[in-house]
Amino acid sequence: MKKEVIIHIGSGKTGTTSIQHMLGQSEQHLLDAGIMYHPTHPKQPNHHNLVSTPFDTSMWERDRPVHTQLKQKFESSPASKMIISTERIFGAPKYYLEELKKLYWNMDIKIIVYIRNQVDMIPSQFLQRQKDIETEYLFSIENAFKKYKDIWGMHPNKLMTRWMPVFKKENMIVRIYDRELLDDGDVCRDFAKALGITDHVDLEMQLNENASLIPELSKLTSVIDREFPNLSKNNFPFRQMNIIKPLLNISLNYKKSKEYDNFFNILKDNLKVYCKKQLNCNDLPEPVENEITRSRELLKKKIKINLVNEELRTEILNYYKEMNYKFSDIFLNEKEKKSFLKHYRKS
Repeated sequence: MKKEVIIHIGSGKTGTTSIQHMLGQSEQHLLDAGIMYHPTHPKQPNHHNLVSTPFDTSMWERDRPVHTQLKQKFESSPASKMIISTERIFGAPKYYLEELKKLYWNMDIKIIVYIRNQVDMIPSQFLQRQKDIETEYLFSIENAFKKYKDIWGMHPNKLMTRWMPVFKKENMIVRIYDRELLDDGDVCRDFAKALGITDHVDLEMQLNENASLIPELSKLTSVIDREFPNLSKNNFPFRQMNIIKPLLNISLNYKKSKEYDNFFNILKDNLKVYCKKQLNCNDLPEPVENEITRSRELLKKKIKINLVNEELRTEILNYYKEMNYKFSDIFLNEKEKKSFLKHYRKS
């Protein structure tokens, strides 16, 4: 029998980090079952190290050695299957995917991917950018959408124009990221069931290593970054440890007023330290002080914030409409179509 390679390509903000931690924690159990999951970075349970940037015509030559090394390890292993997981590969150019297919010419290749509708996914992407400043987020989701709409929401198009022509539809497992469709509402359980590895992974030890900011703290994050621009430019470690960490702790404890109050106080203290040491002032800028007060009140009153207003929602739906319907007709059954296209029915 041919060996089989299963490539999990994301997409981003569909539980990929949780899936990768589940696989990493279960590495030995999987190997005992004849399935190899061998991360290429000693400190990360994923295969991000296989894919370099920028995405250009020399990309494959840069990446070929690590891909080849992983393949050789699989070939010398007793395992009959290997799982690779990195969402970084999703946007790779078509030629790169063709080279990857050539590398594994003597093996069967399957692709597994989760797709999320853009109305739900884009706010998640925006909050991720706010948290990590992976790319400039322009302080508002409206500004960010205008700049990044050809990146954030184009996963269905990339599946149709890059992945499907190379690996063929019959070799692709396409899942919709919607808790109503996921097995037991859990993406890790769903992933394990889709690949038939439920008995070989530890579903009880999942870690939330990629916690998100809640929408109610989005404006506060933007105000802080506006008022303290050097935090993100020259003091990124300070920002992440002393600003983002308390904000994430508030996000994780937003239902417990005593706990999130404590983290708001820590946030204010940290900002005051920064003001005194770096800006030689004792008081916080008024916009920051006011936004901290407003954010506290939002949480105390349990007021929910939706980052996507009706105008932006309409813009998002219209921009991706033709692509979404085409993707649905190619890959989805009726139940999946209903889920993925649900926001169009509400318009």
